[in-house]
Amino acid sequence: MQNPKKPLLSNHLNTENSSLILLMHREEFDHFAPIILKINDSLHLKHCSSLNEIRHALLSPSSETKNTRLIAFCTHVIVPKDCLLSLKGNAYNLHPGPPEYPGIHPQAFALHHKKTSFGVTLHHMTLPTDSGHIIDSHSFPIPPNCTRKELGRISYIAAASLFTQYLKPFSHVHTPLAPNGQQWGSKHYTQKDLTALPPHLLGKPSQSQ
Repeated sequence: MQNPKKPLLSNHLNTENSSLILLMHREEFDHFAPIILKINDSLHLKHCSSLNEIRHALLSPSSETKNTRLIAFCTHVIVPKDCLLSLKGNAYNLHPGPPEYPGIHPQAFALHHKKTSFGVTLHHMTLPTDSGHIIDSHSFPIPPNCTRKELGRISYIAAASLFTQYLKPFSHVHTPLAPNGQQWGSKHYTQKDLTALPPHLLGKPSQSQ
């Protein structure tokens, strides 16, 4: 298991007129926002949960992205190229799935391959998806007879834990998060790969049911 590294930060957070956009569900934003503001009450927090909201926040005529960072958390929204360019690289994604499984639905493939461990990954957001520099990851054992739904639940808890560890670095929007040197797996899993899996890993009843 890889231990999350502890980012080194200066004691001074120069965050005047800085914004942090959190791409996540509303309930998650309501949980994390007060904690972030306790770390830095001068930071302007914005919530987005859809592609339209991200486009409005980053590309509308009134948008100011010079001092803006985007953090995506456990979301299926794919941030398009024009939005990422507006942030000049200041965008990160934290999601279930270890570096070994870039692409969609990593839980299903890990279970299909009978892996004994799984994980979550924080990485620099680029296109194509799951190709940016890895900042950190955390792994954990997969329980015996684990289902895809249960692995999803465990992964979400692990992702929330790693997100919490990075609240202060996230708030320091002018300081890039340093890569830890990990590499993505060589295969990027796609929808075609997913549809080839057994029905029980797709959330569908098997023929015997």
